[in-house]
Amino acid sequence: MALVQIENNTLVAAAFTDNNGLAVLTLPADFAVGAYRLAVTAQNYKPYFQQVDAVVLDGPYVTVCDIKPTNGDLKPGQITTFDIAITNLGTQLPSVGRINLVSQTPGIIPFQPVARYGGVEPGDTVRLRGVWPTYVSEDLPDGLKAKFVATVEFGGGTATKRAQYTVVAPSLAVVDPWISPELMGDSTSVITCRLVNQGHDTTDTITVTMP
Repeated sequence: MALVQIENNTLVAAAFTDNNGLAVLTLPADFAVGAYRLAVTAQNYKPYFQQVDAVVLDGPYVTVCDIKPTNGDLKPGQITTFDIAITNLGTQLPSVGRINLVSQTPGIIPFQPVARYGGVEPGDTVRLRGVWPTYVSEDLPDGLKAKFVATVEFGGGTATKRAQYTVVAPSLAVVDPWISPELMGDSTSVITCRLVNQGHDTTDTITVTMP
């Protein structure tokens, strides 16, 4: 007897096999089209894992399966583009459609938020590179989690995908300041310190000012 499970980050359905090795899984009413993991486990046997795709039986169904910044990072003060991959999990060729990007993070502004795609054959994956030019505000801090929602339109349907990326920027801190000799009247003193970059990106120009 083995346990058969369908998962997608969380458990979707599970059942034990019968004496003939067959398992009947009852899927929820809101079971969505997309990629899932099939897991089969049994005592004293090596687990078996396999990706399975849930598809529609009639018509096209285009999903966004991958989104990533073209240059790998979101950097303040720069314009970035994205590379996206879409897959047709349906049974028919869709007409020309579009993919919309919405930023859920203030200060990150897609100024051409629509990318268009041509026909995608059933079962095929198509990649679009350098789309959705997006401005990243220069005052966004290092480590900020930027959130996006992409919606692909096909025929009379839509599918969405959420994505999150980290803003990388320099983050400078003054440590170990030392004044010698102490500041007194009209005397001259030398101030020394260390400047530490605690961020995740380099910086070329540094200006230090005294209050």
